[in-house]
Amino acid sequence: FERAQINLAIPEVGGPAAIFPFDVDSWGVIADIGVGVAITHSYIGDLVVTLVAPDGSQITLHNREGGGTDNLDSTYGMGGLDINRSALIGRELTGRWQIVIQDQAGGDTGQLDRVSMSVIRVL
Repeated sequence: FERAQINLAIPEVGGPAAIFPFDVDSWGVIADIGVGVAITHSYIGDLVVTLVAPDGSQITLHNREGGGTDNLDSTYGMGGLDINRSALIGRELTGRWQIVIQDQAGGDTGQLDRVSMSVIRVL
């Protein structure tokens, strides 16, 4: 799965989370997963980015790291940055997934630009 030019606004702290839902029609059980996100934001240390599976299981991709660095463009898992993917291993792939982004500090806003997801699955 890959979607570019999303342009989803990330509300300022105190507002609702930015949620990008996407459907995966492929079936199987997840053996491994990698997720890429590109976010335009002037202070990535403000951001918490979470991947939520169709059954509600979730993993944190980015948790306020990076301080005042501009823009987040990273891949997590499967050759990217190391994250704990165990909450999703063994789960069904099919269904509605979500990228949830929360801005935890004031003074700037941003937007989600791109999402990609790669999966090794067991049929």
